Amino acid sequence: MSLYQGLLGAQIEIGALPPSARLQRAAAIARLFASEIAGTVAVAPYARRAYNLHRGLPEAPAITSDGGSNREDGGGAAARHGVTLARGVRYGPAPRAVADIYLPPAAAAAAAAAAAAAAAAAAAATATATAATTSAGTHTGGGLPVVVFVHGGVWAAGEAWHYAPLMTCLARLGCVCYCVTYTLYPDALVPALVGEVAAALAFATDDARARGGDPARVSLVGHSAGAHLAAMALLYKAAAAAGVTAGAAAAAAAARAEASERAGGWTAPMTGATGAAAATGAASAKREAPAAMTAAGRDQQPPADGDSNGHGDSDDDFPEPASAVDELLLHPAIRDPRMPALFVGAAGMFDAAKHYDFERRRGVHELSTLRRAMGGAERFAAMSPSAILGAATAKAASEAAQAAAESERPLAPPPRPTTAASTTTTTTTTTTAPPGGDPLHATRFYETAPATPWLLAGEAIAHRVGLDRESPGYARRDALLSGELALTGMRDVLPFPVSRGGAALLPPTVLMHAVGDATVPFDEATEYHRRLLDAGATAGSKVLLYRGKGVGHASFVLDWPTGKGWRERGGGGDVVGGGGGGGHGGAAAAAAAAAADGNTTTAADGSNTRAGGGAGWASADDDGWASDQGGGGAGGGEREDAEWWDLASELPPHCRDLALILTGRAQIDYCRP
Repeated sequence: MSLYQGLLGAQIEIGALPPSARLQRAAAIARLFASEIAGTVAVAPYARRAYNLHRGLPEAPAITSDGGSNREDGGGAAARHGVTLARGVRYGPAPRAVADIYLPPAAAAAAAAAAAAAAAAAAAATATATAATTSAGTHTGGGLPVVVFVHGGVWAAGEAWHYAPLMTCLARLGCVCYCVTYTLYPDALVPALVGEVAAALAFATDDARARGGDPARVSLVGHSAGAHLAAMALLYKAAAAAGVTAGAAAAAAAARAEASERAGGWTAPMTGATGAAAATGAASAKREAPAAMTAAGRDQQPPADGDSNGHGDSDDDFPEPASAVDELLLHPAIRDPRMPALFVGAAGMFDAAKHYDFERRRGVHELSTLRRAMGGAERFAAMSPSAILGAATAKAASEAAQAAAESERPLAPPPRPTTAASTTTTTTTTTTAPPGGDPLHATRFYETAPATPWLLAGEAIAHRVGLDRESPGYARRDALLSGELALTGMRDVLPFPVSRGGAALLPPTVLMHAVGDATVPFDEATEYHRRLLDAGATAGSKVLLYRGKGVGHASFVLDWPTGKGWRERGGGGDVVGGGGGGGHGGAAAAAAAAAADGNTTTAADGSNTRAGGGAGWASADDDGWASDQGGGGAGGGEREDAEWWDLASELPPHCRDLALILTGRAQIDYCRP
C-alpha cells in the first residue's frame, strides 16, 4: 500500500476513537506498519530484478506515419530473447495516462504483414474489401494476441516497472503487451480511473495492428484493484452500448424512492434529494466528461473526524462531486462500442461494501484507501460490479414478476400467504431491512441478524460462493442483498440494462483467484461469476481457483521469472523474493501481496506466504535470458511451438494458465446462463 496514505488513514482512525482506546489502537497500527516495512525490505531482491529488467530492455522501434516501424537491431538483450520495449507511450492527457508496450520477437514480421495486407486491401476490388470487413471481428491469424494489463495497488500505488517480468514473459511467449498506468488517489477518485482504463483499452485496440497485434484478439487483464477498474469499464461500455444515457441513475433513484414511499417503507436516496439528483444529471450532460472527472477527483482530502458509528467513517466531509454515472457514460472511450475479446480478472475486488467489511474485521479498513478512493461509503455500490449487476438483475426479476401478475390479474387475484412459513418470510424481509440514509449498513455483510439476513454467520460466504442456490430461502436473501442491503443510502448506481440484454454485450470472463488469498477473499470472484450468469452474460464466465504453498494474492503478477533461463532451478539464495534454498522467500511473497493491493498483515497469514525451499523459477543472473532453443530437423513452426511449451512448462500453474489463456492455446469451458 501507499505508506503515506496509510499514515493518513491511521490518523483519521485514531482521532475518531475515545482517548482511552487510542493508545491500544496506535500500538496495533504500529505493528502493522512494522510488518509492512519489513515486507518491503524483503521484496527488494524482486524489485531490483524487475527494475533492472525494465531498464535493460532495448527501446522498441518507433511507429512511422504509414503504420510501419523503423526497426533496428537492438543488440544486447534483444539479441538474446528479442523482446523490445516502448516506454511511456501516451494514451491520454493525464500525467500517468501512459503505457509501456512490450513487443515480442515476431512483432516486426507481424506488423509488416499487417501493413502489406492493409495496402493490398486498399488497392483491391470492392468485393475483396467487403470480405475483409466481414471478417474483421474474427481471428484470421493476421496478428499476434494483445494483452492490456491494468495493475493493482488499492488505487493509490503501482508503477509500470513493477510488472516488467510478467510483461516480458508474456511478450516472449508471443503477446503484444500494454502495461497501463493511471492516475492514483488522491489525485483522482475511482470514476476517473475507470475512464482512463477505458481510454487505454481504446488506444491499445487502435495501436495494436501497427505493432503486429491483432485488434480482434485483445485481452483486458486486471490484477486486484486493476481487475475492479477493468470490470467497471466493461460494465459501463456495455450499458452505454445498450442505450443507457446520462441522467439514468437519477431517474432510477427517483423511481426507487417513489416506489418505496408508496409501499410505506423507508426511502433509499441515491444522490441526495431527488430534485438535486436530477439537476446534477442534467448539468453533467453539458460538461466535457474527462475534464469533469479529473476535476471531481483532484485534491480530495480524507475526512478529519469520524461519525457516531465509531469507525471513523464520516462521508459528509467528502465534497459532493457531479454524478459519476453521467460523467462516465459521456466519456468518449466508454461510448466506444468495441469490446475486448476476453476479460481476465486476477485476485479482483468486485464488491466494495463487502470488502470494506472484510478489511474492518482485519483492522486495516482505515489504513487502506478503499473508502477514500471511492469517494466515501455512499458510493460503494456505485463502484461495485457485483452490486451493480445484482441490483439490476433483482430489478429485472421484480419487473417481470409484476408484469406477469398484472397480466394474470383479470383471471385470478394474487394468492394470499396462508402458511406460517410464508408469513415468517414476509416478516423477516420487513424487519431486517436497515434504516435508510446510512451507507455503512451495507458494510456489515458478514454480521448476523438483524443487520443482514443470515441465521448463521457461515451462511454469508456460502451465499457468495453460491452454495445455497437450491435452498428455499435463497431468492429472498439474494433479493434483500441486491436491493435493500446493497442500495440503501448509496449514490449514483448505474442502472445496468439487464432486461435489454446489456450483459450479453460483455466479453467472455475468466476470474482467477487463490483460495488462500488473505488480502481479497476468493468469494469476491465467485460472487461476480454468479452475478454475470444471473444477468445473462451469454459469452460466459469461468472461475479458476488455485491453492498451494505460498500461492496468494500477488502470485499472479510476481511469480514470473526475472532472470535468464526458465529451465534453471534456483539453488542459491538469490532468487525471486530472496530467501534460502531456492524458490520464493516467504516474507517476499507476503510483502509483495501486501504491496500489490495495499493491505498490511498479509505477512502474518501463513496461507499467503512462501517459506523458502522448493524449486525456484528464476536464476541468479540479473540481466540475461537464455538463448532461444535451437531446433533439430523440425520445421520452423513446429520448433517454435516446442519452444513455447518448453518455456511455459517451467512456469508455476497459475502463471502457465494465464499464458495459455492469453495466447489462445487453452480451450475454456465457460459457464453460460
